[in-house]
Parts: sequence; structure tokens; C-alpha cells
Amino acid sequence: MKTIVRIIALTGALAFSGIASADTIPIGASSCPADGSNYTNVGGTDYQCFWILDNRQSRLGSNVEAATGSGPLNELYKAEVGGTDGLGYDVEFDSSPTEPADATITWGGEGIIECSDTNPCYLAVKDGKKLPAVYVFDISYWDGEDTIVLTGFWENCDADLSCTGAISNITIWGTSTTVPEPGTLALLGLGLFSMGLMRRRQAS
Repeated sequence: MKTIVRIIALTGALAFSGIASADTIPIGASSCPADGSNYTNVGGTDYQCFWILDNRQSRLGSNVEAATGSGPLNELYKAEVGGTDGLGYDVEFDSSPTEPADATITWGGEGIIECSDTNPCYLAVKDGKKLPAVYVFDISYWDGEDTIVLTGFWENCDADLSCTGAISNITIWGTSTTVPEPGTLALLGLGLFSMGLMRRRQAS
């Protein structure tokens, strides 16, 4: 029995060790120019970004599909300024409590979003006042654990828009689904195995 407890403890430590080793991915609004040229990741790989001019929240999903040419897409995560975060991730809005230009997305260690070349993911940063209404970034390279740091969104408005502009919500869209983190699955499997082993011993 002691051996089983030790194995469970070791598996738990390995499951949560990935949180501490997460890297940071910086994404700035200035990296997404109006001409639709590629956004360059800090690692040197080019990933496209897109502008959406339609500010309707109800059309956001279909607008992301149209802009990226990918679909059908599911809303995998959403965080509202002044609201609650979706499951699995935490978002801290910086620079202003009500009119933030910056935000940090951190994985909470429970559920994870799967992104890859075959399961593309897109990060939509929405305002609705200033043009563009939405910045969309291809984050298919994201492993679901790395911290995403957003900076410089709608810091200055055009002269004819008389507004400061700010992030109103952040959504992540993709063809994948949010699934349990692999370490959690390992713990669950080990627990079921231990229960089966104990029942077999009791039966004998």
C-alpha cells in the first residue's frame, strides 16, 4: 500500500511541475499591421494575424472563421473585463481596471486547450469602439500551458472616434476541445488501477 501512495504522490508532482516551467508568449497589437502581413512570434516563426471590423459579439465566431478561412470553430474560452473567466485559465487585465490595454492569460493547471497545425486555434481580442473592432491571432503553435501576455491594444484612438479604446473581452476559438491535463488523466488511471488491485487482494 505504501508503494501505491508513493507512486500517486510522484505522479501528482510530475503533473503539476509543468505549470512552473511554462514559457511566456508576448503578443502586441503593433505586431498585427493593417495590411494583414504576418505576426512574428518571439521564437522567430511567422503566424498570421487578422483584423475584424464588425463589432457584433453575436457574429464574432463566424467572423473569425471568415477572416482565417478555418472552421467550423468552437469558442473554447472567454474572459470579460469585469466578469468571470472561463474554466481552466485566468486572465488579469492590466493598465486600467475598466479600460485595459494589456492582459495576461495564465493556465490554471486543470483543463487544457489543444492547439496544433491540425487543430488550429485563434485568439480574438475585442474592443468594439475603435477600429479594428477585433484583433485575431493564429496561436496554433500554443501548447495550452504557456502564459500569453497581450500589450498595447487600442492605446490611442483615431481623431474621428473620440474614444480611448480598450479590451472588452478575450476569446479563444478552435476546432479542438478543452480536455483534462495529461497528468490529471495519469492520476485518475492510477487511482482506478489501485482500487482494482485492492479489490483483488480482498477477494483472495
